[in-house]
Amino acid sequence: MIKYLKTPLVLLLLLVNGASAAALRSANRWDISIAPYRFELQGEFVRAVNDYRAAVNQTNIDPSRDRQIRAELTRLEQLARSRGYYQAIINSSWNEEKLTPRYQITLGPQFTIRSLSLSGGFMPEDNQWQVLAVGEALNAALVLNQQVKLRQYIEARSCFYSLSIDHRVTLDEAEQVGDVDFQVIVSDPTTFGEVEFIGAGDAKLEFLARVSGIDSGDCYRRADIDNAVISLFDTGLFSQIRPTLTRGESGQVNVTFGLESRKDRTLRAGLGWKSDQGIGGSAGWQHRDLFGEAQSLALGLALQSAQQSATANMVIPSFLDRRNRLNWDNEISYAEVAGVESTIYSSIARLARKASTLDYYEFGLGVSQIDETSYGVSDRYRQLRTPLRYLRDSVQDPFNPSLGLRTSVGAEPVWDIDEKFTPFLLTGVDLQYFWSLKKRATFASRVRWDSLWYGSELGSTLANIPQSEWLKAGGSASIRGYGYQSIQLAQKEITAENPSSLAAELPGATQRWLLVNEARLRINDSWGGVAFWDVGALGERASLDSPEQWYHGVGLGIRYFTRFAPIRIDLAWPLNQRASDANFQVYVSLGQAF
Repeated sequence: MIKYLKTPLVLLLLLVNGASAAALRSANRWDISIAPYRFELQGEFVRAVNDYRAAVNQTNIDPSRDRQIRAELTRLEQLARSRGYYQAIINSSWNEEKLTPRYQITLGPQFTIRSLSLSGGFMPEDNQWQVLAVGEALNAALVLNQQVKLRQYIEARSCFYSLSIDHRVTLDEAEQVGDVDFQVIVSDPTTFGEVEFIGAGDAKLEFLARVSGIDSGDCYRRADIDNAVISLFDTGLFSQIRPTLTRGESGQVNVTFGLESRKDRTLRAGLGWKSDQGIGGSAGWQHRDLFGEAQSLALGLALQSAQQSATANMVIPSFLDRRNRLNWDNEISYAEVAGVESTIYSSIARLARKASTLDYYEFGLGVSQIDETSYGVSDRYRQLRTPLRYLRDSVQDPFNPSLGLRTSVGAEPVWDIDEKFTPFLLTGVDLQYFWSLKKRATFASRVRWDSLWYGSELGSTLANIPQSEWLKAGGSASIRGYGYQSIQLAQKEITAENPSSLAAELPGATQRWLLVNEARLRINDSWGGVAFWDVGALGERASLDSPEQWYHGVGLGIRYFTRFAPIRIDLAWPLNQRASDANFQVYVSLGQAF
């Protein structure tokens, strides 16, 4: 009988012992002292200790005091060495009140790099591979980053099938320096062989081969396969792409792309609400592969109290070249803002060229017609537009960015067809920066400057510019806390006493500056919170002292993360509240603010 009860009793004892295990308390900055003091390094030490304690708590094991201290000392010593402090002295003590260890760390000298060298079967032609420098701190993260850069350098300039890179650090304890040697082993220079696509569905194989950019006989580079996967994803036809490499008898590398197709047709619908515009809805239909080469047609409808629009957008990837994408956008929209009703018809084709993995150029040509009515006075403007834009984007997730820099510079000359093609010019510079702390906290900043240029240099006057083109601010896309486009220059405001015929003779805003800052916190997989501060101003001159007033808006928001994009709910307050402003504004939409 005892024999059969032995195993259940052991399990029961383990469960009881596990249930009674006390969770290790999280460390804070008061538990770890550093001499000399280094704020960022202290934070890294605290995180290293807490990562260990979190892992222990998940196992439901209660380690002894000595075992906990030994394990944490090992992690602290490893971290100190990885940051170049090879002679750090770490002492421990026990806090009887909190029942947690305390650590006193004397860093000592930080070792530096005395020499950098390469050994093995590859010698570079120049120093473009080198990002480390003699005299820099002997930091493990920097050394590993140099190793990655060296691999990228070799892969971009060679055709080796086998490439292995390691590094060795030799310390001189007396001099507090280290010699870093990167060991490179390369072999089998080769070329690409056959390229196949499995699971392509109705997509034409010739088209997929052109999109991949890989041809038989090309120099073998692993980076080319990664770029091919990105290009195939960009077509929008596939949900999964798996490359498989095999070597033929001749030594060439054959590539097989396993593809999983998406549905050709999709329907979408959405709802949103903003306190300055009320409830709004959108609906759309898309066909992703009209003629077997990923030509996409999307039809959309958006309804809001202040504006409504209908769109038809055509996209042709690999237009004349695999790096090109042709976008043809057509839109009919109606808006009523500050007493001005405008109906806009536009048709613009844009050729987007991918210059590198990060750089994009856009060249456009199109026409538009704007019909405006203000207090019974109507005007019509027919225009020829040529938008130009350069974009550099290192952000990986466009719907929920957490790391990277996005830079955009644009210019759009607009010609008044009815007035001897008299031009004016719209320009914009947009910088967005994202920085994350342990993937939970993200700090996002956006700086934007928009300008409208006209005058004797261009031969244009106010009469050539629709009121809808003048720059305005306010709303979820600019300064939250203020009504949609409610921020305008005072002399541009139109009232019953100030009819449009008079207002048209007065200058409007030709300059707009925006600064948006957000602190985003990811609470768990589904929920997050945001605190934000928006600043903006309008002016008539390209000078920061031009605005009479800067407008500030602050607020809080919550995010619910879906598989596609986060649902955004923001509550914003205007700090420069005017008589016409509400006490607060609420915005509900899909995706981050930027």
